[in-house]
Amino acid sequence: MNLLKVFLTIFFAGFLIFFTSCNKENFEEEIINFNDENVIPPVISNNLSTVDERLLKENLDNIEVSNRNAWQFFKGMSLSSNSGYDFVEGFYTSNLESFDFKVRVKSNKTGRLDAWFSSPFRRSKYEFTSNDWKELIVTGNDMLPSEDIFRFFTFTSENYTYYEIEIYYRLKETIPNGWSMIESETGINLFEKNNRYVQEIDLSEGAYITLKQGTNSIGNTNNPSPAFRRKTLNWYWQNKASNTVAATNCQFFNLDGDLTDEVDAFLSFPIKDNSTVISAGSHNNQESGNKLKFGIDITSQQAWIASYNYDGNNYNTASNNLLSPLVIVGFHPTNVDKWKYFSTGRTMVGIKDSDGDGKKEKVYIITGKGTQFTIKDILEDDFGCTDVMMLDGSGSSQMTFNGTEYFPSSDDRTIPSVMYAIEG
Repeated sequence: MNLLKVFLTIFFAGFLIFFTSCNKENFEEEIINFNDENVIPPVISNNLSTVDERLLKENLDNIEVSNRNAWQFFKGMSLSSNSGYDFVEGFYTSNLESFDFKVRVKSNKTGRLDAWFSSPFRRSKYEFTSNDWKELIVTGNDMLPSEDIFRFFTFTSENYTYYEIEIYYRLKETIPNGWSMIESETGINLFEKNNRYVQEIDLSEGAYITLKQGTNSIGNTNNPSPAFRRKTLNWYWQNKASNTVAATNCQFFNLDGDLTDEVDAFLSFPIKDNSTVISAGSHNNQESGNKLKFGIDITSQQAWIASYNYDGNNYNTASNNLLSPLVIVGFHPTNVDKWKYFSTGRTMVGIKDSDGDGKKEKVYIITGKGTQFTIKDILEDDFGCTDVMMLDGSGSSQMTFNGTEYFPSSDDRTIPSVMYAIEG
């Protein structure tokens, strides 16, 4: 008996160390597509736990408005299981589409976390391995109009399986008034209103931005601002990576030759991609005090917009002041006069913290016709951006998404650089 007590004490002490040693900040977030049809559902538990819609909303009423889209902790639990399905939690409300739900799971064995919906043959699943926090997110957009119940289950084919589980919920972000979501990929949505287009790029879902130039020159101390060949937007689309969703014009440049010529051009301001300064810029003395830099760190999944106050074209200076892996230098959206009161093609980028965690993980790229003030206000007022930067405009503004050129150049202009939006 004493030996059994010793064994059990050592076993449960080890189990406790296993879970408490987990760093809960280091997890991966996955959005799961519903592509698993004609599967056999588990036996549904009769004691379905219900979360009343009023309870969720009353809890949100006690939270600052700016944080209501942040994840709210609902409950945590520990489970032990042998092989098969185990019921985790069920939700039943008349307005599920207003909420997003997230389940985090860690286990000592390999297994699977499932989300089952009212329709018995709709399932979302994510397979996990031992010693690793994983997440399954169900968003309000995933619900069918007829569905008002869904349940989370764990599944494993192994005995003596232990789980630690956390459940969160948040109020789903709504589409801005008058806008329509016309395309959607993992981590990237495209919205349209009055022939203006906004890409929403969610870095927290693994989506990101990369750059491409018309030729593969790279700046250095001896040649800080190399020339790049101007190309059509279609050329950039044809030379994209396979997981590219969109291509949009990017940096200002000197416009020599005819608008449609494929000739060399110098980028006006610095750009950096994949931790390499591609160009230190050729006209950094323009608009001193009114330049901004937009940066993305893919590892920490956040973006910045800050002032850029260096007027020289020195390569080392640019390198020392462009610290993020990806950086584009542009203009303040309204302090610089680029025909600011004239309605013409505009491209701007904005960022915001949508979940209240202090990191600005959502990037918005707008392409459309308007004054500088109109386009800036759309990003700030309609999409909630707290920081905005202006990129090249007029005939340079152009954007293609999934091969459809939604906003073509007004004068068929060729450009030396684009931003690619890459799905998560």
